[in-house]
Amino acid sequence: MRCRSVEIQDGNLICEVDWNRTYEIEKAYPKDPHLQYLNCATAEDLQRFTHAWGPLYLRTTGGADDEWQTGRVERSVAASLADLRRFRAVKGILEAAKGNGDERAALTEFLAADEGDFQFSALYKPGDPPHHQFSLKLWLRIEGSVFDWVQAAPIAQLRVALKYCVEAEVTMPWTGGVRVVPYKGRTKVVPSYRLFTLRDGLAWMIWFDEWNTNPPTVCPACHKVFRPSSFHKMKYCSYPCAHRIAVQKYRQRKKVKKRASAAK
Repeated sequence: MRCRSVEIQDGNLICEVDWNRTYEIEKAYPKDPHLQYLNCATAEDLQRFTHAWGPLYLRTTGGADDEWQTGRVERSVAASLADLRRFRAVKGILEAAKGNGDERAALTEFLAADEGDFQFSALYKPGDPPHHQFSLKLWLRIEGSVFDWVQAAPIAQLRVALKYCVEAEVTMPWTGGVRVVPYKGRTKVVPSYRLFTLRDGLAWMIWFDEWNTNPPTVCPACHKVFRPSSFHKMKYCSYPCAHRIAVQKYRQRKKVKKRASAAK
């Protein structure tokens, strides 16, 4: 469901679900809602995204606050931003595993974002580590801080940890299958995924991208996630970004040459 209205009040996103504006998550994939979500940066960005695509999930409690029954969804802005940071960090480790980015920095950010998001979880207890930190420490026999280990570990071990985190994220909240649907007076078979929430759908999209021949990437200049406009490899999202980095590199080379000449 999309939303009839979304407001920010007292540090919360308050959404009124519009039951008359429903859509199929799978069919929304060509419109790249996951990229729109990844490129959110502020509470206002999340407000606009939620108004367009609806809340990430609805809580079912069976009580007076059952969101399926009331159509009213309330989320802490802080928790929503933590959720967004973690989703962006998942994309970050995915890009790092593909050789697009600093592996240590991406893994550090993912573990930090995972820890921040965990603090808003119903399973959170002060002093307990998030699942990924616990698993890495146990599996790789890490003593002390996982973050210190990431900074000092040999690159081969770091890549083992990165591989684990990327693959562990593909938890498959959806069940793959097929559907038989009407088509031109007959029927046809189409892929089907059981996507229970928008959050499931966005996760499915970020992994489904990897089966496409033209997956989105992250611009190293402005950090925007974008889908290249052609099948040719595009490093930057736009000419201004490419030009800005080229100018910076040119100035850096000039400074190096100037220092080298002065040293003589």
